[in-house]
Order: sequence, then C-alpha cells, then structure tokens
Amino acid sequence: MGATLFVQDDRSPFSAETLIHTLHDFEITHICAAPTAFRQLVLKEKMDMITGVFKPKALECCFAAGEALNAYVAEIWKKNTGMDIYEGYGQVIRVIH
Repeated sequence: MGATLFVQDDRSPFSAETLIHTLHDFEITHICAAPTAFRQLVLKEKMDMITGVFKPKALECCFAAGEALNAYVAEIWKKNTGMDIYEGYGQVIRVIH
C-alpha cells in the first residue's frame, strides 16, 4: 500500500484560485486546510469554479483543523460537492452536519 504526500511550495499568500487549480490539475484525493481556506472556497465565484470547469480531479475527503469550522461553511461545501468536511481536534476527527 503506497501513499504520496503532495506539498505545494507556494510561499505567497493563500490563494483560493491556486488551490482550486491545484486540485483540478493533480490527482489529490485528500485535503487538509484551515477553515479560513474553506470559507474562501465556498464563496459563489469559487464554488462556480469548483463545480464547473475546474472541478477537482480526484478529491474524495476534506479535513479542517486549526480553528473551529463554521457549520454554514460545511453545509455549503456538502451541498455543492457532496463531500463532508471532517474537523480535526488534535487526534480526534468529527463530521459537522
């Protein structure tokens, strides 16, 4: 059983567009990001990209960690992508519905 860790060396400020293009261009199956990233990804313009032309190539599972994830963000993400965002607290993972 092999696994690959994808680490993008992008030293510029976070860009939702860059993340969307990365998920579209590479076969990334799992993502772990701060809730701040998901808050930007669920904005209408970004959701249109994710569900349209720049749909993620292989994304199956999403994790958020580092701060509390707003339930509204999780709802929008689930409604548009069909995926839950699992929220991590140390070594505990929970699903927000």
